[in-house]
Amino acid sequence: MELGHHLQNLIAEVTCLICGGYFKDPVTTMCGHNFCETCISRRWGKVAGNLSCPVCRAKFKTKLLQPNRQLGNAAVVIRQMNRKKRKLENGNLCDEHEEELTLFCRDDQEPICVVCGQAEDHRSHAVCPIEEAALQYKDVLESHGERLKKMLSENEPILKELESKKQMIRKELRYLQQLLLTKRHSLYWDLQCERVDVLKKIIERRKTLSKYSHYLQNIISELQSRTEQPDMEILKDMWSIMSRCESIKDQNPLEENYPEKAMQKTLHQQSIILKKNMAELKDTVSIELEWRQLRSFASE
Repeated sequence: MELGHHLQNLIAEVTCLICGGYFKDPVTTMCGHNFCETCISRRWGKVAGNLSCPVCRAKFKTKLLQPNRQLGNAAVVIRQMNRKKRKLENGNLCDEHEEELTLFCRDDQEPICVVCGQAEDHRSHAVCPIEEAALQYKDVLESHGERLKKMLSENEPILKELESKKQMIRKELRYLQQLLLTKRHSLYWDLQCERVDVLKKIIERRKTLSKYSHYLQNIISELQSRTEQPDMEILKDMWSIMSRCESIKDQNPLEENYPEKAMQKTLHQQSIILKKNMAELKDTVSIELEWRQLRSFASE
């Protein structure tokens, strides 16, 4: 308490009695009082004589002002000390005006102080109390969280279906492996390549959906964490989190076309052709190198 009292005394010593703010480029009059150079110059205007001190009313015939750089430096230091003290007590101060952040600019998506709200930059913007904005955006974040949870739940059945199809393809590959080991004909290789291509696409899509699910879970956790934070933390970087939530609509891999049924039909038709021509196969060729590549795909 005593430290705060002393600080207030120091602030009074570095405060201009004309503008009421901290000294900026302070100068000393012949009577010993200090003012901002701009403030005293504006007060005296272009008058050549009959000048008076705004504090003691002492009369001067000339504008003799002595720069006081030490006082200016002290004003900077004391201003920083007061700012740190207020930030510890309050935590949310405007960087420019050192006033409490009590308003929220909807246009710029950022907290502002009362002085900022009256400034030209925000005068035409939609401004509301910070508590009202926090409550509104908390509801918006919760809404986005529910939507993402729904998208995640829709993703899980598709992942299971893809896993089932992957196992089915692997089973067929093992069967074809036996045929290749006994017949080793080019027709088997053509069919195998087709099946491997399908398996690769299923694995790639499964990986994509798994990453997408993890991404959704991270954003949901972030949204839930934000709704439990203080008002200022909820609104911090609001533009960024809102943009990420909106961009998810354009990133949904569930909306991509994936013709699994057409692929399955193609595999079935080729299997029939394979069985029909097995009796006619006579020559065999070596495909050991290609088969090693095939097994590496199947083992993923």
